Amino acid sequence: MRGAQLRHPERMSHLKILMSNIAYARGFDGALGRHVGRAYRHVYCSKAVQQNVMGDVKRLLDREKPDVCCFVEVERGGKGAKAFDQLRSLLDERFMYSDIANKYFAKGRYKWIPVLGRKCNAFCANRPLEFEHVYLDAGIKRLVYQITVNPKLTLFFAHFSLRRKVRKLQFESLAKVLQKTPGEHLVMGDFNVFGGPEEIAPFLGSTGLEVLNDPKLPTFRFHRRRSLVDLAMVSPSLRHRAELRIVEQPYSDHAALILDLHAVKIAT
Repeated sequence: MRGAQLRHPERMSHLKILMSNIAYARGFDGALGRHVGRAYRHVYCSKAVQQNVMGDVKRLLDREKPDVCCFVEVERGGKGAKAFDQLRSLLDERFMYSDIANKYFAKGRYKWIPVLGRKCNAFCANRPLEFEHVYLDAGIKRLVYQITVNPKLTLFFAHFSLRRKVRKLQFESLAKVLQKTPGEHLVMGDFNVFGGPEEIAPFLGSTGLEVLNDPKLPTFRFHRRRSLVDLAMVSPSLRHRAELRIVEQPYSDHAALILDLHAVKIAT
């Protein structure tokens, strides 16, 4: 699936990208007590709770002022008075361009299961960008967003499997996509690499990408466990122009990634 294709003059600029796993706006911050005491939110979560969380997300966007926002674990609004469209609550005059898509399959039985059918990845931007939905060859969570920043720079983001064997196949599948995509690459997402950095070594070897994360700064928390699972990677030619910050999200068990990229050609 391909988004709108618009041609504009280009200029050199700074590009700021936010990548966030908002955990379906359930308000879990990784504390064991909240996971236990609020477990019912996995089945039913009130509109008020979701609105409070998305209000916090919006305040993060107000503070950071990203150009592109990439979200995993965002829920599409269903039918009925109690339905709440999480992405739509963030859209305003700054973010007039957006897309949301089921994270499981473009077509198939999982997409139409009521619960799974609303589980999505999404992005919004302050400018029109070409994009595609790419679906990996393995796993249940398959969606990868492929967003063209300019003809020589492509952003990818995704949410990978919790199963290590499946992740390995997904990384191999994504590597093939990158190898077919000309130019420089940015890759961001929730990689779920609980096995450690060695899990992505083959992917880095086959794509030539470099990880921007500080290995000492975890991005995921559950009770006393801290793990680095949310990653940002760039082509080596972009490394000296890229800066990554980790921003805590008290409404999620994942931190957000803020990637600043300098001297980028963008449409005006």
